[in-house]
Amino acid sequence: MFFGIFFCKIWLERMKLKFKFKFSKLIKLFKKITPLELLVAFLLVLILVFVMIQTRSQKEWVKAEIKISSSSWWQAYFASPPFWLGESIKIGDSEFDSGRKKIAEVLDVKIYELSGEGGERATQKDVYLILNLQINRDKKTGKMKFKNQPLEIGAPIELHLTNTYVQGLVLNIEGINEKKEMTELIIEGVWLNTFPWNAEAIPVSGEMEDGMGNVVAKILDKQIFLADMVITTDDGRVLVRKNPLRRDVAIRVKILVKKQGGIFYFREDQKVKIGENLFFHLPEVDVEWVSIKSIFDKDGKELY
Repeated sequence: MFFGIFFCKIWLERMKLKFKFKFSKLIKLFKKITPLELLVAFLLVLILVFVMIQTRSQKEWVKAEIKISSSSWWQAYFASPPFWLGESIKIGDSEFDSGRKKIAEVLDVKIYELSGEGGERATQKDVYLILNLQINRDKKTGKMKFKNQPLEIGAPIELHLTNTYVQGLVLNIEGINEKKEMTELIIEGVWLNTFPWNAEAIPVSGEMEDGMGNVVAKILDKQIFLADMVITTDDGRVLVRKNPLRRDVAIRVKILVKKQGGIFYFREDQKVKIGENLFFHLPEVDVEWVSIKSIFDKDGKELY
């Protein structure tokens, strides 16, 4: 037992001497390293980290559709931007990274007026952008990131374009949602109880554009009638009479729609169904609250 403890102490002393010797050699070695050699070693570590990141994710380009709005999806419907923001964006506007490499490009712009009773909403417009985005895709998870932020449907996105800073929400990403089918429909509807001058101002062959010169609606025909009104007589009878101060307008319109999930949409977010209301913003007049009565395909065959 005594000899065991004695030999352990000797072994520990020898290990201390070896450690001191190696540590002193390490200090001498560090003293010989020049600042240039330290810089080279640091750069090599950076390159190694960069290579690891690149092997884990790969860069690619994807198309995405966004709506310029509040960055919170639950506020998006009430937060359309003022007209001057959308009109400042042009096809070809781009965003570049710190190395002046393009990471985003505007492929298409759609701008629609909003319906309202004047005031603040009268100066707002819905703005939709089709973008080409450079993303990093994680090879293991398949998740996409744009500017180190998740690129997902419903996620907020921030863009610093050529002349415009915008925030928006991602509506669609190429290859995730089903492909949107664009087609033309003809609807027959009625605009009830409007003023005579509104009815007279609707031009047959008048066109609504999306802000980029693309026609999305065309007035094919209209008929104007005195609006119905309900009166109650002194003896309690309820009668329908004509109102000489108001008009009902029967209207036939050709519209460009997208079909997604089995439903037709006009202007990106207005459902095309019997009983739904559509809004047509022409240069001369806003045709609002057109209640759909019938829907036809572009060849005139009644669908609904």
